[in-house]
Amino acid sequence: MNIQSYRMTSFAHKYLILFKLCIVLAAVACSLPEASAQRDKNYIYLFDCTQSMQWTSIDGGKTTLWDSALESLDKTLAARSSEQSATVSVVPFQGQPYPAISFAASDYAARREGLFGKLQEYILQKTNTDIVNTIGSGSKLIDPAKDNRIYLLTDGQDTRAGAAGVEAMLRAWCGKYANTRLYYIMLSRDAVSPDILSAVEFCPDIYAVEPVDGSIPLYTDLEGNVIYASTLDLAASHPMLYSETGTQTLGVRCDDPYFSASIEEGRSVDGKFSIRLSARGAMDTAQLNEALAPHADAAGNYLFDIEVVPADKLCRIINPVVHVVMANKALRKLCFGGEESLSQINIEPATHWHDSFLWSDAAEQTAVRLPVDAVFNDAALADGATATLRITPADGEPADYTLYVDGESSADGVVAFSVTHIPEVALIFDTDAREGKRHFNVTPERATGLDLVNGAPVAEHRAFTIRHEYDVEWNPLKTALFWLLIAIVAALVLWFAIVRPARYPAIKPAAVTLTGPGSFYSHKRIKHARRIVLTRHSRRQSTLSRIFTGTTLFIRSEHFTSDMTILPASKKKVRLRCARGWVCTPSAVMAPRQPYELLAPDGGKTTIEFN
Repeated sequence: MNIQSYRMTSFAHKYLILFKLCIVLAAVACSLPEASAQRDKNYIYLFDCTQSMQWTSIDGGKTTLWDSALESLDKTLAARSSEQSATVSVVPFQGQPYPAISFAASDYAARREGLFGKLQEYILQKTNTDIVNTIGSGSKLIDPAKDNRIYLLTDGQDTRAGAAGVEAMLRAWCGKYANTRLYYIMLSRDAVSPDILSAVEFCPDIYAVEPVDGSIPLYTDLEGNVIYASTLDLAASHPMLYSETGTQTLGVRCDDPYFSASIEEGRSVDGKFSIRLSARGAMDTAQLNEALAPHADAAGNYLFDIEVVPADKLCRIINPVVHVVMANKALRKLCFGGEESLSQINIEPATHWHDSFLWSDAAEQTAVRLPVDAVFNDAALADGATATLRITPADGEPADYTLYVDGESSADGVVAFSVTHIPEVALIFDTDAREGKRHFNVTPERATGLDLVNGAPVAEHRAFTIRHEYDVEWNPLKTALFWLLIAIVAALVLWFAIVRPARYPAIKPAAVTLTGPGSFYSHKRIKHARRIVLTRHSRRQSTLSRIFTGTTLFIRSEHFTSDMTILPASKKKVRLRCARGWVCTPSAVMAPRQPYELLAPDGGKTTIEFN
């Protein structure tokens, strides 16, 4: 039965206490200059928001799962936030799945409040439970270029399709998606069903999970759990890929009478660890081969198993057994990409391109070198080994690039290697290539004079992925002009909103009337003007001056022998700056709706009134 730590009797014989769900999902992003052992991760959480999560009956009593589930999710996502290339989606569900809340794992802190606000909003609604459609909705978020982990957290069964419907859905789901596992986390006895457990047993990619001692175990897995070794090279280190990218203490159990095993440094680091094998006793190679011969298979290989054991009791490796195929001859090996165990190579930094703009030319497309260099071991070199691989776009991605092998374009993506020639491989994106993260599948195809390619038999064609990023940027000239425009606009806003009102305030009264001497009469609307000039000359204000400093009004009369200026004063008053010999009575500071007299040196009198 493909169920980890699942004990049916625990629900029948134990009271289930408040589930303090501490999903300890370690997360440290794998970070190497160019190569990364692990593919990027895509975490999908299907989160039950039905009201039964608030009150669940347990042997006649009641307990709440809601706060514990929220705490669990919070701790999990906080741990994942250190994985720079990981993505997270949370799908709340009740009688239907709600829209997914998706974000980069590293953005969790910024998205936390909005996420939990939504979950709290949903829990207030009373509705049914739809697990079938929720799993379907979560499956739409699967990214074929990533390792996908789907976590279904529920305290009950599907009230629409029933357990039989869930079973049928899980059986149809099984084997449909590459690099994908589903963890069915049963938060209460109501979630347990023989039908669902039957589907779990049927599918190697689905795991039923029961909290142990109030906590949900950390479920991990090994990628490629077969080691091909040789008695002629027992000192070799055998790298393994591990699903968790943090540091975790590991041991190994080996009961074979001829060999023992150990984990280098006793731990995994950045999603990798290495196993070393050694012969028991003091036998030399010839004696060891002689002892193994009666137990060898038809190909002459001695087979035995070892088991990787985490030190943390809450950690479960879903495929802990590593099969060892021990040959009695030198193995001819080829490694593409520089590592024997490899699932992804990350090429940094991203490729940038910009088009032409005005007199600035478009950038030349940069050739991206692909680090698929072939490394042959001595045995392969001695036999003159050859191999080919094919580079193709990942599923769903366009072929909007040209592949070059030794400077020549390769339409079929095939690259040939030999012990005498390691070609240079590069690609150049089309100018209209799709932006963002790009993935390319690298698949070994044919080989001669080789036993292993990237740690696996030639016939297995163990592929890996290359990830790169292509970005189209603005032309530098366009960028410079854009920021210049932004600076100008900001300066204008600052000038008109703050500086001009302070430096050139407007006159508050709406109009002014001037009468005398003689028949002289002038009535002007002056609202929003910043000053009034009394003059005998014909004058005009420039457009730029009017825009940037405000309107200046000119009132012309021959008896204004000297220019005088009226400016804003405190509140709604104005102030007249008289020329020498001129007098304003009763005051040069004039209030609205009061007449003032302006006396000329020759005795002429002008009455001024603002309103």
